[in-house]
Amino acid sequence: MDSDPQTEKREIGALLKAAKELGCNDRTLLTWDQEGERRVNGKKVMILPVWRWILSQRS
Repeated sequence: MDSDPQTEKREIGALLKAAKELGCNDRTLLTWDQEGERRVNGKKVMILPVWRWILSQRS
């Protein structure tokens, strides 16, 4: 994710908190055009452009 480091930290932190509260192991952060993977506290966070995520939902 090539955005501002503070924005990345805020968004990933919120995603991890929500995933924990909901008991969800699928941690995917949707972006406009960025893609990647991060490991935070041993947890994998997938970063996907929204268009790629939408296309992956068409099974």
